[in-house]
Amino acid sequence: MVAAAVGMSVVWAGGCGGSVGDDPAIADGAAVDAGADRGRGSTQPEWQPDEPPSPLEGWKLLSEYDVSCGFYYATERRYLPPPVAWEPCSVLTDAVSLTDAGVSGPPGMVCERMATPWAASGQQGGAVFPTSVYVEDARAYLLFDRVLPTGAAYTMVAEADGPVHTALYANGKCLPNPFDEAAFGHVLLRVHDSSDDMKVGGAVGGTFDSLKPRVYFPKGHQPNPVFSHHYKPGRSLFIEATIPGRVYSFATGELVATISPTSEDQDLPYSRYHFQEDTLYWVAATARHSAVKIWTKERGIFTLLDDGRDVTRGVESFTTDGVDMVWLEGRGRTNFNSLVFDVYEHWTAKFSLDPATVAATKRRVRSEPRAAWGRPYAVGCGYAAIQSFPEIPSGWGQSGFRLIRLSDGRSWPILDDSEAQQGELHFAEPLGISCEHVYLHAWSSYANVEAVRIRIDSLGEGVAAD
Repeated sequence: MVAAAVGMSVVWAGGCGGSVGDDPAIADGAAVDAGADRGRGSTQPEWQPDEPPSPLEGWKLLSEYDVSCGFYYATERRYLPPPVAWEPCSVLTDAVSLTDAGVSGPPGMVCERMATPWAASGQQGGAVFPTSVYVEDARAYLLFDRVLPTGAAYTMVAEADGPVHTALYANGKCLPNPFDEAAFGHVLLRVHDSSDDMKVGGAVGGTFDSLKPRVYFPKGHQPNPVFSHHYKPGRSLFIEATIPGRVYSFATGELVATISPTSEDQDLPYSRYHFQEDTLYWVAATARHSAVKIWTKERGIFTLLDDGRDVTRGVESFTTDGVDMVWLEGRGRTNFNSLVFDVYEHWTAKFSLDPATVAATKRRVRSEPRAAWGRPYAVGCGYAAIQSFPEIPSGWGQSGFRLIRLSDGRSWPILDDSEAQQGELHFAEPLGISCEHVYLHAWSSYANVEAVRIRIDSLGEGVAAD
């Protein structure tokens, strides 16, 4: 599960997750069958070159996918990287501090960035690429890539304030997918076999605590000849997001369902899937119509939220943590070939799969001056956060994020105060929320990409709902 560093010469790729031997549903040493009925490409060749020596003590080559990709996994937990460490956001690589531009946010805000003691100032690499944050039982699990100055990288699932659970070391031979996600105890990583054709590549993954990744789809896998694909995990199921979408079992690798537009949705493309446990949801949308769709193994596909095909309205960015559901609504547009509305609003409802219950109990939370239409929310512990833009955009692209308390609509907009400040440390996409922190993808001119977190109780009074 690793990645290619945008704007850098470093290229990294890989995956981490479950070992075949760690899953009682699969015999030791077996790989999940990814047969021709799944539309994959060429099978793994019978001959492979001799296994090269491991670059790390206690790590072994993942030869089941492809020797040339250079993926290595720890054979014992004592060989895993050390736990995540945090330091103030005002400190950057090699103790270089921010200038007077500082960090955006209210006085007293407590912001921490993931420390990078392995980085070398002035060298390419040495960065953190956060991908997702998943919160369960008061623990925040981070999926991120730790790029070394050499160009190699670790990709790992680690607790924000605890141990690394699993990791993969990659020497930089294969490309990653930007949609990797760890959730519900599973991680599944799309591997790009090369940069020549981004539609081709398999997948490896498994549970948070499995050291050896399991091959779900082999090298050469290509489920669609036109569109690329990626994966989203649920508790026991995962989806291969392409056209059509395909839901598989983590335990057996078997195809469970195919997700194609129903007769009522023939004009609505399906995309941007996410699981809540083993319930799959997505927003099906065009420039003229949108709806929140749900799939369960028992009920199949049905509509949870719909604007009634009122072309003056729209719904977007639906997200849930299994307790609260949050989405954006737009209304009052006159150009029906665009998604620009006069009014944007945050809406919420308690989690339910009954459309009538949601329709009867949903409520408006507050407005959004200039909504990040289509941007994902992070939701947790009664809060939601979304990337935000000011009502009047600046010439230098002012932006940030908004944290919202769902009970009363009080919010905390954290926006760049100046272009210089944006270059110092810029808060971008919220990745997850615990009861203590909001976790964010950020970037700076010093460290390129950052993983940061902000203490919610340090944000002050905020802004009352309108």
